[in-house]
Amino acid sequence: MNRGTRPPSDDAPNTVPLAKSRELAAAARLNVRGGSNPLEEKRAALDARRRDVEAHQFARLKRCSLGQVADPIESKGGGWRNAKHGAQWQMALEIYAAPLRNLPVAEVMTERILTALQPIWCEPAYNFDPC
Repeated sequence: MNRGTRPPSDDAPNTVPLAKSRELAAAARLNVRGGSNPLEEKRAALDARRRDVEAHQFARLKRCSLGQVADPIESKGGGWRNAKHGAQWQMALEIYAAPLRNLPVAEVMTERILTALQPIWCEPAYNFDPC
């Protein structure tokens, strides 16, 4: 494709007859004179669409368990910058988050996370030397 050219689309100038283009332009000018802002309307429509998509994704995510959401991240494999990071993530999911893995994502609340982490926090660090 040459620089400066675009593939044809449904709203390309040559797909709309001239008479129809003039009608659309006249209607748009009337709307603007009436106080309408086409850019704000377009942004509002895009924002509404984005909110709908996010709500749908969240509704689907609520039905998944924490393990189902975390496993694809765990399987990132070689995508970690450091192999140690991947090992740390895997250990955190397998050991520390084990009581949470079967819970639906919507039910993973602060209290449950604290309950799962409390025993770990109470253990002395393996390299802790009080002397």
